[in-house]
Order: sequence, then C-alpha cells, then structure tokens
Amino acid sequence: MTISRADEPPDEAEPTAGPPAEAGGLVVERPTDLMRVEGELEALAVELRQLAPDSDSGVRRRLSGVVPRIASQLAEATGQPMRRELHMLFGWLDEEGLTADELRVGVAGLLGWVEGVISGLRFAVAVSMRPAPTDVLAEGGPA
Repeated sequence: MTISRADEPPDEAEPTAGPPAEAGGLVVERPTDLMRVEGELEALAVELRQLAPDSDSGVRRRLSGVVPRIASQLAEATGQPMRRELHMLFGWLDEEGLTADELRVGVAGLLGWVEGVISGLRFAVAVSMRPAPTDVLAEGGPA
C-alpha cells in the first residue's frame, strides 16, 4: 500500500488544498482533499455492494487497485500521527488477491475512519467558535 509511513515527511512540492485543520491535537493537512476522498469511498462502497461474490477476478483486481490509491490520498491529506494510524489499521489492503468481501470490509473501514476524522474536525470547529464562558463570580455577580 502506498500509505506513507509516519516518519516520512509529506511531499512539499504539492500544493495543499485548504488550510490545515486540527482536531484533538491531530492535524489534517488537506481537509478539502479528505472530504473529496470521502465521496470517492462512498461511491466505491456502492460499487462493491453491487459486486457479486463470484464476479470476474479482473473486476476485483481493478477495484483492489483503487483502494490503495484512495488510502494513499488519505495519507497525504493527514498529519503524521494519523498516517501512522491509517497504516496500522489498513496496511493489509495492499495484499494481492483480496476477495470481494475483503474489499468491502476494507472500504467500509476506510470510510468509517474518514467520517470519524471529519466529525472530529467539525466538532473542533464548533467548539472553537463557541464563546468562552465568563466567570460570573469574578465579575461580582450573584454569590
């Protein structure tokens, strides 16, 4: 799988899509790329659901070639701690000869991971936009 390892720096030659976002100390370097890849994973999941278990091995081979490319795009969009997690959880998707069921599980897992990251980002943005609480007692309010 072409998921870059956590100790590899991201390719600085590529422009980033959107400013980096942070959620719980984890950095997403390209949040717009992450959202685009989420759409690709959703479309791939639909295709895999329609794939018959006894389908042509050429179809499975082509689809299994798409999964590592998408995982690589996810790695490029995220910071190093998240790349490490992605590699740890989904490195097995690089194996040759995955069955249709294994592809379905892998894509569902990747999609769930991406949705979790995006939810975390949305939460972090919502919290950062909320006004800070004021200390009523320090201001001479009711005791």
